[in-house]
Amino acid sequence: MNEKELLAICEEFTLRTPNVSRPPIFRRGKGTYIWDVNGKEYLDMGSGQMCATLGHNHPSIVEAIHRSCQDLIHSSSYLLAEKSLELAWRIGKLVSPPLKASMLLSTGSEANEVALTIAKIYTGGYEAACFHTSYTGRTAMAKATSPSSPSHKGEGPLLPGIFTMPGPYCYRCAVKKTFPECQFTCLDVGFEMLDLWATGPVAAVFAEGIFGPGGIIAAPPGYFKALKQKCTERGILLVLDEMQTAFGRCGAMFAYEQEGIVPDILTLSKTMGGGIAISSTTTSSEIKKTIMERGFFHSATHAFDPLPAYVVLAILDTVEKDNLVQRSKEKGDYLKKGLRELGKNHRLIGDVRGRGLLQGIELVEDRESRKPAEKEAAWVSRRCIEKGLLLRMLGTLHSQCVLNFSPPFYVTEQEMDKALNILDESLSEMERRK
Repeated sequence: MNEKELLAICEEFTLRTPNVSRPPIFRRGKGTYIWDVNGKEYLDMGSGQMCATLGHNHPSIVEAIHRSCQDLIHSSSYLLAEKSLELAWRIGKLVSPPLKASMLLSTGSEANEVALTIAKIYTGGYEAACFHTSYTGRTAMAKATSPSSPSHKGEGPLLPGIFTMPGPYCYRCAVKKTFPECQFTCLDVGFEMLDLWATGPVAAVFAEGIFGPGGIIAAPPGYFKALKQKCTERGILLVLDEMQTAFGRCGAMFAYEQEGIVPDILTLSKTMGGGIAISSTTTSSEIKKTIMERGFFHSATHAFDPLPAYVVLAILDTVEKDNLVQRSKEKGDYLKKGLRELGKNHRLIGDVRGRGLLQGIELVEDRESRKPAEKEAAWVSRRCIEKGLLLRMLGTLHSQCVLNFSPPFYVTEQEMDKALNILDESLSEMERRK
């Protein structure tokens, strides 16, 4: 079918949110590039939906899928599959003690739902907290712990017992302070309000290694240590969502290593499967023992499926063999330098932030007021697509004005330069329009 016919099908036969009914329509991908049905080439600086860390259709992933198709694609979650057990063991060896035991699932939302169930059973608490910069998914609980997402608008009350605290958004501090003089005032205020409003023991606090969909917000140094201490003092489990940061994306195997902490529960997904749906919830042997004694139960049709396990094992082998964690750090440093150079030349760029190959630039109408340039960001993003560059637009509910760079680990300096040049041109065009 041609593009026009496919767009007509999209309009009539698909239910999409948000509604997408304009080109491009993609047909194939390889490495850092993806091609539409007309044969036009696009440089993908978003790794698909931040998942394709090895690039599109990497040979090791294709080969792993082929092997699974020859051996075993799916088995009952009530039975054991060899590759799933091997993956659980591999994750247990990668994470830091006392983290050890994993449940393999399908989506990030599901992994976070399971994390809350574990925390409730272990602590005896029934309430939880997150941050105004948080995004943990789109299932019932995950929506309630995703204040930065617009996906819950118009749906009425969300899951009760979830509290929102101010996140570490230093560029737009919720309590109007400046780091480091603030000494984490936002955290103190958040827990003071949590202590005041919680009606019983709090089971969990959800945070992200880098608050990704909320705008690529990296917490300032020492923040996570202070957060972990406040949780420990109250008997609250810290759930760290590393869907976008794990397995090398931020320049370390896990973001928590850079923060000098170990969470009580770790959830993984996007960077885990390279584009294949899989997630995991990992906790300690002690927590596992306690919740199992208290009757913990969760099952799903595709829990511990073999096919995605084949893929993740191949990805981990490739990450280690090609030293991609170090490569992510080095290429991330190069990318940040280029983005900061753009920031010197474009008044629309208010902030550059992120780590490794997870970077973002926030666009503002002017640097003094820092008013979010949401319309300008949308225009620049669309103009980049027209020029053959794919960038995602992110941000909190009230300011979708952050352009995200999260390219595959094998991205070259020449490809990053090409992306920066296209962005430079698009920003210049936008500024001339203003």
